[in-house]
Amino acid sequence: GYEDVSPIRTLRQRGALMQVNLTSFAGTRGRRAARISREMAKEGIIDFLGSDLHKLTQVPIIHRAFDICKELRQLVDSGTLLNTSL
Repeated sequence: GYEDVSPIRTLRQRGALMQVNLTSFAGTRGRRAARISREMAKEGIIDFLGSDLHKLTQVPIIHRAFDICKELRQLVDSGTLLNTSL
């Protein structure tokens, strides 16, 4: 994984679209993934959000992500995500 967002930023500047799973914001993928997800959201370099959920019992993870991460809420409210274009 990446230590910071610079390689991700470079890829996006070259035209790559970026997806982050909601579970990363909740910290289920570790602190580094949560930190980088938040940084990407702050910079506006997330194009899609995925769930990465495989069971209904995991839905509370999504709720936790929105509860603890203002950057995620701001990203969703921004209207810039491309999920609806799929």
